Amino acid sequence: MSQSEETRSLQEELAQRQAEAEERQNLLNQWMDAVRTAEEKVTRAEGERDAMEQQLATLRQQTSGFEAQLTSLQQENRRLQEQLQALTVERDRALIQNGSLTEQLTALQRQMDTRLSTRLVRKLRSLR
Repeated sequence: MSQSEETRSLQEELAQRQAEAEERQNLLNQWMDAVRTAEEKVTRAEGERDAMEQQLATLRQQTSGFEAQLTSLQQENRRLQEQLQALTVERDRALIQNGSLTEQLTALQRQMDTRLSTRLVRKLRSLR
């Protein structure tokens, strides 16, 4: 092989190796871009996770407050139920007493009417 052929062969080999090196560099660049993109996604996901954890903590605090309110309202409801029951019993007794008093009043009115009628009849007879 002559020196020019050897030089040409070496140049071709060099060109091929440079092409392969460029190809590897392109692949490396693509891989690095993919890694950067993945890192950005991870960073965004971590930020979203942090925001969600903060929301979760807020919701837990609100839930705790709501549970306390619920307990208080349940106690108030029981107290009011007991009060309603007592007032219902008192109302029923008052209605019974009112019925009894109404009967007594009616009886007294009849007695009074009878007595007045009797007196009126006597008075009229005495005037004749």
